[in-house]
Amino acid sequence: MVLRVLLTALMCTGMLLAQGPVCVSISPNPVILGQSSITVTVTDSTGAGFQHWNNCVARSIHQDFPNGAAAGIPLGLCGPWTTAAPYASVTKVFPFTAGLQVGHYYVKVGTRPAAGGPEVLTWAPFDVQVTGDPTLTAQTNLQVGQTWSVDLAAPALPGTPYIVAASYSTNVGFALPTGQLVSLDMNNALFDLTWPVASSAFFGNFFSVTDATGTATGINAYVPNIPWLAYLPVYLQCGLLSTGGGVSLTNVVSACILP
Repeated sequence: MVLRVLLTALMCTGMLLAQGPVCVSISPNPVILGQSSITVTVTDSTGAGFQHWNNCVARSIHQDFPNGAAAGIPLGLCGPWTTAAPYASVTKVFPFTAGLQVGHYYVKVGTRPAAGGPEVLTWAPFDVQVTGDPTLTAQTNLQVGQTWSVDLAAPALPGTPYIVAASYSTNVGFALPTGQLVSLDMNNALFDLTWPVASSAFFGNFFSVTDATGTATGINAYVPNIPWLAYLPVYLQCGLLSTGGGVSLTNVVSACILP
């Protein structure tokens, strides 16, 4: 019990230090090759609102890395800066994603404080996959005082060890020795609580083995019953470890903590 209290304090302090101005979610994620659009939802995390370019809260799509090569998805005309209310959500639909090839992409989101000031960029990842690629899927809502459940499906990788980690942001990521980019940012307390070994006080089945069908269920994270955690972002990603030293990365599951 004492350990859980101490870890809760650490996690909450880390959230305050790492908190960005907005929480970004993308649907669908992953995108199955040929699907025609994605919807980007940007939600205020500060309680003070935020400013964004009218019709352009999500500015562009980039390949492979934050600020990588532009994917060439047409963007409509952007209006002047406009203000979203405290804890409000703003959406942007990119209707031409059917032209994207299988790969890893980032949406660039530009906001600034409601009172004005420098623009802050938030980079939100999504993947274009084919059916059967390793996939994380949320099974329940991420909510204060509740347990968030996520399932792993990797039908081509039965009996394979996997490891899941979490972060508050995905603006930088880090490279594996294989050269692959893990989207999760390392410099925050949530990542520290899940990597290299997840704390059992909050996280379950973050390190295990897929079953005979390549499935792992019951991957879960408990959100402490602290009201001001609402509207903060959480990102999960999984790596499956092959006997030859290779790693298969899943999509990133992102969610805003609900009140």
